[in-house]
Amino acid sequence: MAERFTRMQLKKSSERATYKVHEAAAIAGCGDRALRKGIRDGIVPSIQLGRNILIPRVAFHRWLDSGGNPHQAGEPQQVALRA
Repeated sequence: MAERFTRMQLKKSSERATYKVHEAAAIAGCGDRALRKGIRDGIVPSIQLGRNILIPRVAFHRWLDSGGNPHQAGEPQQVALRA
């Protein structure tokens, strides 16, 4: 039987698949606006679900490890999903 998690348990989980913009900005050591500009410019990997912008955890850390170079990260930079 699958486990059920409350929202608080999921929020506290370090194994979430995505970050919110403010979480990724704090990890990168920059402001929300700077990170959003990087997303708009296609530099920072992101997924847009409607109005929500999510940063894939693995792709984001790979991007950071590459020195912020989107071409070395080997990931698609932006994905837009429509509901």
